[in-house]
Amino acid sequence: MKKLLLVGLLLALFPLTSALAVKVSSLYEADIPVTAQSDDERDQAAEQGLMQVLIKLSGDPNIGQNPVVKEAIKRASYYVQEYSYASPSPSAAQYVIQLHYDANEINQLLKQAGAAHWGTNRPLILAWVTLITPQHTPEIISSDSGSSLSEALEQQGKKYGVPLILPMMDVDDMNKVSPDDVVNMVLPTLEAAAQRYAPDALLVGNIEPNDNGFDSKWQLVLGDDQWDWTLAGKTPNEI
Repeated sequence: MKKLLLVGLLLALFPLTSALAVKVSSLYEADIPVTAQSDDERDQAAEQGLMQVLIKLSGDPNIGQNPVVKEAIKRASYYVQEYSYASPSPSAAQYVIQLHYDANEINQLLKQAGAAHWGTNRPLILAWVTLITPQHTPEIISSDSGSSLSEALEQQGKKYGVPLILPMMDVDDMNKVSPDDVVNMVLPTLEAAAQRYAPDALLVGNIEPNDNGFDSKWQLVLGDDQWDWTLAGKTPNEI
């Protein structure tokens, strides 16, 4: 339920930012791992890729339950405009099939399904996120931290086609922002430090451990609009 509420929140957010947003160019594309360059594997990959594209375009993680979409998935290859294969590395056992779907056909499918359709212009969101460790020390998640949490945030951004970035937390950032600023959501400080990234919106979050896992508090800020919510999970990545 909370996931659907957040999706609805972002759907409401996007139309307000057409003058500020960045253009996302990969909405009609999907990269799917395959073990062979066979027709069967390509057809299966086309189904997975179509679901990825429809989620990015609609923002609805449950769009596969739509009856019109269910029928379309059965003939997913029809929507593929072109495809190619790549190998992640010379020694990799798997290939990656790169699928490009027909934008006009996909847009028509969403219209027939009565589904929401996000445009290609979407707000650039800078995420100030802290994770409080078991030692009770808050740490700001940076773009080059290499942590599983930073990867999870980036993956969720890609899943929904949301241009989401993390701060570099270099000397410049560290001189302007402390972990306590993020934990306490000191917006004037965070907004001032964010100017170098020129974002359209700020996502501020704090994740901390509890007896059963983790709690988190979030705030999304776009201009004069602000939304607040909380989430709990067994792990930070689940949140």
